Amino acid sequence: MHRSFAVVTPALMVLIARLALIVPGRSPTPYLWGGLVVLMAWGALRYHVWDDPAKPPIREAVSWMQTQQQTGDRVLHVQDASYVSALYYAPASAGDLVDAGQLLWLAPQTYALFDGQIVSAESLYVGGRTWLITMPAYMGERQRAFVDHWLVECEESLVWDQGAVRVALCEEGGD
Repeated sequence: MHRSFAVVTPALMVLIARLALIVPGRSPTPYLWGGLVVLMAWGALRYHVWDDPAKPPIREAVSWMQTQQQTGDRVLHVQDASYVSALYYAPASAGDLVDAGQLLWLAPQTYALFDGQIVSAESLYVGGRTWLITMPAYMGERQRAFVDHWLVECEESLVWDQGAVRVALCEEGGD
């Protein structure tokens, strides 16, 4: 929104100046305030009613997972996009970020500031009850290889799949 608004800003300034000249003696301030209120109301309505394709439902995924979690469950994220969000929405059950050779958004030390932990895919043992949170459309080749290996090691017993975000529970040995 901001980038597209920057393109029309000069035209908007000319329009406001023209309006000030058309209506002599009257200030365009009430019209500007009215326009601002309409834009803010529209933005708030759009935010609460329609899904934002640029904002995957990480909060909903983590909430669903928390209702299914048991003590001792392990949580793994394949992308830091879901991991950073989980650290924000549910720090106590955010789990670990799997380093499968992908480029990280932040320096590894930064995750530690939020009590986050990065684990190496090579040294990772998948056992017991393990949750895997992925964003399938944004996985690289190495991340896909890790997920494929993960699926060979265990059987998924619970799955929450909203397209943009997928949460699956792996129980060693399956059900």
